[in-house]
Amino acid sequence: MRRGACILVLLACALPAQGAPPGLRTPEDQLAALAGDDATRAAWAAHLIRGRGDRAFEKPLREALKHWDGIDAGSREVRLRLLDALIGMNASVPGPYVLPLLDDEMSSVAAFVLLAKEPRHNEPELLRLFGSELRSTRRDQPLSPRAVAIGTLLAAQRPPGFAKSLLDRVDLVAPVVVVGGDGERRRSLRWFCPDRGVPLQAELPPRPVYSFARAGGPAPAGVRRVALAAPLHDTVLRSELIAGDPEWFRLDSELRGPDPADGLTWLVAMVGHPAPPPVPELRFRDDATFVAEADAARDERQRWFDVLRERLVADGVLTADEAKPLARAVEVAIDDRRPDGSKALPRIPSPK
Repeated sequence: MRRGACILVLLACALPAQGAPPGLRTPEDQLAALAGDDATRAAWAAHLIRGRGDRAFEKPLREALKHWDGIDAGSREVRLRLLDALIGMNASVPGPYVLPLLDDEMSSVAAFVLLAKEPRHNEPELLRLFGSELRSTRRDQPLSPRAVAIGTLLAAQRPPGFAKSLLDRVDLVAPVVVVGGDGERRRSLRWFCPDRGVPLQAELPPRPVYSFARAGGPAPAGVRRVALAAPLHDTVLRSELIAGDPEWFRLDSELRGPDPADGLTWLVAMVGHPAPPPVPELRFRDDATFVAEADAARDERQRWFDVLRERLVADGVLTADEAKPLARAVEVAIDDRRPDGSKALPRIPSPK
């Protein structure tokens, strides 16, 4: 199965650690600070350890996550920098260390990056999180970036029950786009800004900010790309806030291929099925021609769904009973983009 690369984009804008408190120069000093009760010193210790990237500190950093388990602002700042240091040294962190942090707004994305490095070991928790995301999202709403990332991780692992959970988000439709004479296309860009979160205190080191953002946009200057072990559909941006100033990046908001929020992308990936037929652009001439072209697009998409269903059953991803929802007749879904839509389009008869 072809897997897409997971890209972690690190926006390298760190400043020298000139504001570190005294007495944190040696590794022994830094380890003592991690085990102490001064949040500012512990945050600086984790920040300095990250700068060295010494894997010998991996275990003390993991244990410090448990030591700094409070809900106060200082503990949260320390935990974020501990996670950042572990990510910086490409550490493998067991799930119990990071699972409690997945619901912490400040640390949730950084914790997920570490969880995603060991998806096979964390399948039950990833399935639970994915199910929770599905239940909290209406069918007509897009899934959250975290849900998209979890879904792509699980598609690579193919755990039992995952494919079945996707069926309610699969639309058996044949999309067609109706355009004017110039064949205009819609394209959109959006601006992304890392969330400021809690204001940064002046005595703390720069705060690393991890945020999900759609991949595919132009990379800002000075960006380093580091591949992670697991394929994620979305990109994780890492930037650093200094004195609370945000950074802005323009990102291409269009996905390549189907939107994974519909569940179909993951089913296709699990069996290496070819991508669905491209969405045709139809130029309305007359009713009969339009109906014939739309019917042809539907027939092509129906054949594609039939082969996909057979592959999912043959590969053991779904049972024959579980795959029955994919056996329904495909309907035509029209996206009318004509500048002048004054003439109504003809109704496409339902398939027989």
